[in-house]
Order: sequence, then C-alpha cells, then structure tokens
Amino acid sequence: MKQALIAAVAVVAIFHGSRATAASDAYNQYLANTEIKAEAGDAKAETALGTAYSLGNGVPKDDVEAVQWFRKAAEQGDANGETFLGAAYSNGKGIPIDKAEAATWWRKAAEQGNPDGEDFRRCLPAGNSINTGYRNKGLDKSSGLCHC
Repeated sequence: MKQALIAAVAVVAIFHGSRATAASDAYNQYLANTEIKAEAGDAKAETALGTAYSLGNGVPKDDVEAVQWFRKAAEQGDANGETFLGAAYSNGKGIPIDKAEAATWWRKAAEQGNPDGEDFRRCLPAGNSINTGYRNKGLDKSSGLCHC
C-alpha cells in the first residue's frame, strides 16, 4: 500500500511538473514571438513586451526598458501603451516623475475610450495640474483608483 501511494504521488508530481514546464515553454515561445513583433513595430506587442519588463515576467525586471517599449507603443497611438506610459511618469518608474506628462498620456488613452486612462483622467482637475485632482473628484487617493 505504501509503495502504491508513493508511486501515485510520483506520477502526480511528474505530471504537474510536465504541465508547469509546458506552460513555461509556451510562455517563452509567446514572449519570443512578442519580441519579434515588437521589434518590427507592432504597437500591441510593444505594450506587451513593456509589461513583461515592468513585471519581470520571462525577462529581467527593468523599468527603464519597460518605459522604452511603452513609449514606442504610445507614440503609435496604442491606448494601453499610453496608459502605462502615463503611469510610469506619475510613479517615476523607469523615468523621472512628471505629472503633466502623465496627464497628457492618460488623456490620450481616455480619448480612445481606454477604461484605465479614463479612470486616471478622472483624477485630473479642470486645468493641467493634477496634484489635487483626486480631491476635487471626491476620490480617496489610498483607494488605488488614483495614482496621481
């Protein structure tokens, strides 16, 4: 009985390990294809690659590299790239903090109907300054809804 239990556990471990390896291999293939597309100028792939660098998924975490990819996507009008670039400017991850520049990119994303860009845009007061925008809209900065 003990040997059967050990054998069953071994089979499950091998099966689980092979599934994890297969998932890892699939992600690595996805990432390789994404990098090829990004280097060819595909804006969606540029945003995806920037996200991978921002999170350290499949590549070393590198906020500067992430910003470079987000900028490429944003400059092509990719709303997600615009949102992520705005967040980088707002939070100072990979680029110096510049709230006005953050506002510019979030507005562009919001104008395309991007829900995250729209949420960030709500943090903005009527003018260009965004330092107190969350207060003007009745949003609690600690809620995570505003990153201004």
